[in-house]
Amino acid sequence: MEVTDNEWEIIHYPRSSFVLGRSGTGKTLVLVTKLFQKEQLYHMALGGSDEVHGDASLCDDPSIKLEGRSAILRQLFVTVNPNLCHTVKQHISNLQSTVRGEILNKETCIQVYDETQLFEDIPHSFWEIPAESYPLVISLKKFLLMLDGTIGTSYFHRFVKTRQTCSLKSVELQMMERKEVSFDKFSVSYWPHFNSTLTKDLDPSRVFTEILSCIKGGIKVEQGRLTLDSYIQLSDCKKSSLSRNEREAIYGIFLCYEKMKLTRGEYDLSDVVNDLHHRFSHQRYEGDALDFVYIDEVQDWTVRQLSLLKYVCKNVKEGYVFAGDTAQTIAQGVDFSFDEIRSFFYVNFLQGPCVKTSKQDQGNICPIFVLNQNFRSHAGILKLAHSVIKLIYHFFPYSIDKVNPENTVIFGAEQVIIVRDESVRNEMPSHVKGHALVLTVFECKGLEFKLIPVTCLSSQDVLLYNFFSSSPIREHWSVIYKYMQEKNLGSSFPHFPKFNHAKHSGLCHELKQLYVAVTRAKERLWICESHGSHAEPMANYWKKLNLVRIRQFDNSLAQEIIFPSSKEEWKSQGFKVSPSVCGVI
Repeated sequence: MEVTDNEWEIIHYPRSSFVLGRSGTGKTLVLVTKLFQKEQLYHMALGGSDEVHGDASLCDDPSIKLEGRSAILRQLFVTVNPNLCHTVKQHISNLQSTVRGEILNKETCIQVYDETQLFEDIPHSFWEIPAESYPLVISLKKFLLMLDGTIGTSYFHRFVKTRQTCSLKSVELQMMERKEVSFDKFSVSYWPHFNSTLTKDLDPSRVFTEILSCIKGGIKVEQGRLTLDSYIQLSDCKKSSLSRNEREAIYGIFLCYEKMKLTRGEYDLSDVVNDLHHRFSHQRYEGDALDFVYIDEVQDWTVRQLSLLKYVCKNVKEGYVFAGDTAQTIAQGVDFSFDEIRSFFYVNFLQGPCVKTSKQDQGNICPIFVLNQNFRSHAGILKLAHSVIKLIYHFFPYSIDKVNPENTVIFGAEQVIIVRDESVRNEMPSHVKGHALVLTVFECKGLEFKLIPVTCLSSQDVLLYNFFSSSPIREHWSVIYKYMQEKNLGSSFPHFPKFNHAKHSGLCHELKQLYVAVTRAKERLWICESHGSHAEPMANYWKKLNLVRIRQFDNSLAQEIIFPSSKEEWKSQGFKVSPSVCGVI
């Protein structure tokens, strides 16, 4: 494996840093390579070995210090998607096998993992984690559960009638699923019960994001929430797209939400995070002290979640790497830019009382590295993806970091069907989902797909199924005609509503999900819709840009997409599809 000069610079950079790059530009690869090389260097230095695999300059890495260290280098890799955790662990294992001169096991089982199953061998706290568990690769929820089990009384005790068990591991994981208020639960079970005078001109997605990312999870939060006055004052910020009246309405909804949630005995992740902050402010952390932390898909974290990291890793000058892309923020309830999180890291981590920083260092701390070479998709796919980015720039300019369009490097093959969520997957015909890998947008994020089912999409194809037909904001897509009108992409347009940021903010999340979905493709992207009218605005937009062809689905088109794979093709790929996801092959 060879890396680019840009990637090499990031891998060797000795200080904490941020890595920004669009889909397919190698962010995860850079983090894993950086983690693995530090692991190699540490063990070589600890054993007094002069042998260096690769570049001898790696031994000069100033972040590798042995004074007072044990034989364990405690590295942590965290991302929101548990399936990406499995892929990262597998890649690290392959790198370790390669260094040992072992033959790689090319058989890979690709499936959707239950978090209980995936992390069953990892302790439920940061107390004396076994050496073989490092480097620790876990999801955000597992990270929160481990912190919860390390300090003070578990937050989840309040949901359990009996406390006779010393470890609530299985109970807590169940509670995280059953009692957590996700956006889906918020929009279905809470939103209809709020005062209609407060909700009539607001989008539930924007309100949920404001509650979790700003009111309860923002930079200035103290005592678990912003006050009404503090929240309203944010309207004076030049980046604010909400008026004072809109913020008053959102805060009123927030107060109702908190009461309802308490009555129902439910919680959201911000409740867990704020409870942990409260415990850390009154008790001393005595779990494992981590040496290096790598956060992938950082755009799916709130700043309050990120600030928990400082309790477990004090190596703030050299020990942190944050990678992500705000164009791919698909976690509901999260909203920030890289500049904001970089500023937050500087103020809340690097200016701590235990951190000594010289004036010369201050200008060099925490640069933002940008990756702009795409290794996944060809130019046509990238042009389509960039057309989605342009819409986000236009309607929601402060929700995304600006990056120059990527260059292209093509390799590999992949086939997958992507759907919005579990309900759409269940609606698919059995003869389709029984013979192809079907994943939701969240499940496929950050992953590569290289398999050929018995009957599947042709080589390097992705099919996006009923994305627009299942959209919760179907009527709001038509505001795209406003953008087309301003850019002279047509002379006549259907009726479209006037764009209102608060009312149409759900479109921002939809566009980011769409971007994630279309950038999974390497060669061809098929977008199949059962209700064509719902996709018309985007279809017309892409057609005017000469980025798509629109065809009716019939037998001839089906034959063009679908073809059988031989046993020899299966053997040459060396991949095994999990029956739990893809049906029995």
